[in-house]
Amino acid sequence: VGVAKAEGVDLSSKKRLTGSKGLGGLDISFLRKQKYKKIKASTLDSCKLTPAPCSASEMSAYTIHFDDGHHFDACTCGHSPHMTIDNMVSRFGQVPNAIRKRVKSIMAGDSQGPGGGAETAGDRSTYFGDFGVSVFIHESAHVLDGTAAGDGHGFSGNGNIWTDAINADSCIPDDYAAASIVEDFAQVVVLYTYLQHNKHNWNSPFRGGPKNERSKDSVQGCIDHQLVLVAKLLKNSMPAPDGFTNNLDVNDARLPATVNPV
Repeated sequence: VGVAKAEGVDLSSKKRLTGSKGLGGLDISFLRKQKYKKIKASTLDSCKLTPAPCSASEMSAYTIHFDDGHHFDACTCGHSPHMTIDNMVSRFGQVPNAIRKRVKSIMAGDSQGPGGGAETAGDRSTYFGDFGVSVFIHESAHVLDGTAAGDGHGFSGNGNIWTDAINADSCIPDDYAAASIVEDFAQVVVLYTYLQHNKHNWNSPFRGGPKNERSKDSVQGCIDHQLVLVAKLLKNSMPAPDGFTNNLDVNDARLPATVNPV
């Protein structure tokens, strides 16, 4: 993960669309849950590849089959995980398929271990806390970012396409997005998901956060360029909402040749 002034962009100087609670306070309850089948895994091989602070003897693993065709492994680490398998799988299932379908395993970390964070390595994520759906979208977006280009550079790190979009915009989503271009990309994916059902927030003052922290800025004219690239990446499965489409070519950006829209 890069620093705020790395990769040719100064994220720290950008306005934040949301207040201190960031995108974690967005109401994304509109995302439907997946029905699923849970089967005890025959091996722990997938869990062993997932970031974890515990030994194999403390792991349990299940293979999950969602109704939308996505199957993956769900693991727990330790004797008292922050989330149960079913709570974790249910929330993960609310992440749109286009964003999560490349994730191969998820793990609930031990409550006696690190807390308050999540970690993604390659196409596997571990959650050291009891998190809401927006965090699952964020971590799944890291996997999307890292696998979309197919050339080892990821999407946000593929040339200057993402940094150029940031530089062309006046805002980033929140303080967490200021950590690096990778974190910014993941938060923009969260924002784009929210806008699928809340398109009125596109061209009017943003109303996604707490009432006492509501922004005077609208998404339009603030994070246009970053959202356009995410819209182009997800255009086949999560088309931009009405009212957004007029700005799809605002920066005339082209996806890198190695990137296929999802």
